[in-house]
Amino acid sequence: MWENVISVLITAQFIMRLRACLGICMGLGILLLTGCQTLPSDSDSLSDVSLTPLSSPVLPSEDSRRSLFWEPAEHVFTDSDEEETETAETDEIEKKAVDNAKPVNTPKLVKIKIRNQDKQTKKTNSKTRLGGKKIGAGDDLWHRIRDGYRLQIDDNESIQALVDKYLTYPRYFDRLTKNASPWLYHIVSEVEERGMPLEIALLPAVESNFEPRARSPRSAAGIWQFMPETGKYFGLEQNDWYDGRQDIIASTDAALEYLQRLHRMFDGDWFNALAAYNWGEGNVLKAIKKNQEEGKPTDYWSLDLPNETREFVPRLLAITSIIKNNLDYGVKLPSIANTPYFESVTLEQPVDLDIVADIVGLNADDVKRLNPGYRGKITPPEDDTESVHSLALPIGKANLFRKRVAALDAKSLLPEIPPAPIASLSLTQRDPEPAKTSSTSKSNNAKAKTKSYRIRKGDNLLTIARAHNTDVATLKRLNRHLNPRKLKVGTKVRVPLARD
Repeated sequence: MWENVISVLITAQFIMRLRACLGICMGLGILLLTGCQTLPSDSDSLSDVSLTPLSSPVLPSEDSRRSLFWEPAEHVFTDSDEEETETAETDEIEKKAVDNAKPVNTPKLVKIKIRNQDKQTKKTNSKTRLGGKKIGAGDDLWHRIRDGYRLQIDDNESIQALVDKYLTYPRYFDRLTKNASPWLYHIVSEVEERGMPLEIALLPAVESNFEPRARSPRSAAGIWQFMPETGKYFGLEQNDWYDGRQDIIASTDAALEYLQRLHRMFDGDWFNALAAYNWGEGNVLKAIKKNQEEGKPTDYWSLDLPNETREFVPRLLAITSIIKNNLDYGVKLPSIANTPYFESVTLEQPVDLDIVADIVGLNADDVKRLNPGYRGKITPPEDDTESVHSLALPIGKANLFRKRVAALDAKSLLPEIPPAPIASLSLTQRDPEPAKTSSTSKSNNAKAKTKSYRIRKGDNLLTIARAHNTDVATLKRLNRHLNPRKLKVGTKVRVPLARD
């Protein structure tokens, strides 16, 4: 009996072991079959093996991508990108996706960490493709601007909110670049020469998006948005022929002078100076005094400011931040050449801009766009203004204009029947002026009589002013397009005639 029991147990144990061995053999067979598809043996040639593509990496969910500033591959700007063909419908879909995906409490440190990781992976080439072409770092004006940033800020929720807002409109920076490209080199050079932070050169992006003919409901005009009276105070002439607030050279000089004055007034605080540029120095001084009386800090972020002024500085800093880190934000920033775009030519007489365009071989609209200070196609007549005017022409066309004009009769630069001045501004858009009588016109012309003086070696504005019994302020008013720091021998300037 016991012998039968033992034999049964042995048989059962044998069957169990047999099953285990069969299972192991089957597993080894499967592994060998699958391994042959992907892993060649040492004796196999790689060229004879068909490799299975790697599976796609696991990416964050759509919501977490947006919240961490992750951008899909087609939105990251690299050397292999093709030009985008986005439509307005696509922009709207992206805008809604971003708005819906914003987290309530996203840790800011995570955002910064992600951007830094992306930045390390993108620095693979010393040349960065901007605007569809490869350029060196020193050839692009945006690099020069970034190198001149000096405004220091800590993390700020209002700035971050505006960064997020700008990023929902990817085409905004295309329009900004297109508008700014003719003027930005000149503005950057002027800001640098005055020793100011280069963030200031981007202030027109906040004021007007670099649109010279922009006008506000309160009658501010030009890329720097000067009010009529403020413009007059800083020597910006405004009449039926010409508006100095829309003149890029004249208004830039006036705006930078104004900002430097505000910077000194507010003890070197650029943020308070910018607030005063927007709201008025008197209002900002009152806000500072109020905080002092209440024992509160007097920095920009602590002042009680109206909504527009409260967003004024954060808007500038949001734009400068995106321009500084455009690749990290996935923003394509078209390149702007780090060379002058235009040259200023002093006019000895009125000219027709259409005729100028024909002389230099340009489109008439391009000439008018380069000279937005002139309200019509005719520059002001000599007896209707107290200043010397100039013409902005692309580099290479200025000398051509000088040579061809020298060989022409003065009358050929004007139409046979000169048009009347354009008076398109309503009384709400400009200061009302009394009607001129013949006697007042003669009196004004007598006061405005000037003569031409050619700069000699060793001259400066002070010596010229003393030699003609006037002051530097009058010379600057009569020659607004003249850079006092770059006087060239042989250049003509306008000086007052000696009074009888």
